[in-house]
Amino acid sequence: MSEEQTAPPADTQTPAAEPQATVPFVNTDGSFSENWHEALGEDFKQDAETLKRYKSVPDLAKGMMNLKRKLGADPESLVKIPSETSDEAEVNKFYQKLGVPETPDAYEYEIPKETLQVLGIEKPDDVQTDIKAFKEFAHKELKLKPDQFKKAMDYFYQYQTNGVKNFETASEARQKQMFEQGMTELKTKHGEQLPDVLNNINMLTERYDARDFMTKHGLENDPEWVGLWTRIMTDMSETRIKGLTQPSGQSPADIDSKINELRNHPAYMNRAHPEHKAVLEQVQSLYKKKVG
Repeated sequence: MSEEQTAPPADTQTPAAEPQATVPFVNTDGSFSENWHEALGEDFKQDAETLKRYKSVPDLAKGMMNLKRKLGADPESLVKIPSETSDEAEVNKFYQKLGVPETPDAYEYEIPKETLQVLGIEKPDDVQTDIKAFKEFAHKELKLKPDQFKKAMDYFYQYQTNGVKNFETASEARQKQMFEQGMTELKTKHGEQLPDVLNNINMLTERYDARDFMTKHGLENDPEWVGLWTRIMTDMSETRIKGLTQPSGQSPADIDSKINELRNHPAYMNRAHPEHKAVLEQVQSLYKKKVG
């Protein structure tokens, strides 16, 4: 029996494919290979036209530096401007980058002492509730930085202060105008008898404790008020008027002499005169002595 040789079984496995060589991004001279951006994948496909502009590593570096200069900051440090679809966290992050504090408690403000006096605020704590409410509004709705918050508060209280001062100035001017008009009407009506009329009215107002009321309402030289008291004195009997003017202590001549002297004083008829109040009080005191 003849020996039969058998050949070894052939290797039926398919040889592994040789790995394809990867096209390099950068050539040896620093330039980019043709269509180099295609190797970046699908994520950069939409930016192909922009990437084509860069032909080498130096071109890409220059592009980055130019972008930084145009933006004025490192692109990594920039914050996305929120849109209508941005959530609250993204919006807060944006404003905090601009300097808005995380909470309204970070706002600080102290009302100047002069402002407190002008507005009649005895204690700063009396307005803390209002300030706290504005802090919350300034933080949530206006997104103010601390320095902007202070400027807004300064403007508000300055506006309030100016309003009070302007009102006081206007009131003083109005009172002065009314005084001058009243004196003109009284002089026209009573002529040389006006000092006697006013003295008699002063006497009666002291007698019936009407001085504070007259001063409070600016009626000392109001024509209608003077007319009212003049009619009252006219209706009163001669005996009653004499009873009010009985002297006490000093002689009537001495009292009348002093009264006449004070009546001729320039401050007596001029409410704006710095000595007006003192002169008027002296006259009133003398009339009290006559009243008794």
